[in-house]
Amino acid sequence: MSKVNVTFNGDPQLQPGKKRGGPSDPDSIEMFGLQFELGVPTTIDLSTPNAAKILAKLRANSHFTVEDADEEKVPAKAETAAERKAREKAEREAKEKAEKAE
Repeated sequence: MSKVNVTFNGDPQLQPGKKRGGPSDPDSIEMFGLQFELGVPTTIDLSTPNAAKILAKLRANSHFTVEDADEEKVPAKAETAAERKAREKAEREAKEKAEKAE
């Protein structure tokens, strides 16, 4: 294991009727000089300086999950929250345009 995936999941203490990643959770967060997008795995190389200390703190933080990275499953470039929102908006606009054309 030379890499791990860390995912920022947001507030784990869900209130009734609220979903994880709700309005109280930011789209991204920066910790230890690393940027974590909500729900998007971030790969950390274990040879990174202070990696063991960083991962120990993130494993203890209920807002994150830490898993071994399976390099075959890690996409070349993960979609960020901003990219996801832009893609969803473009898809919605294309659907509306197609419906108007009918």
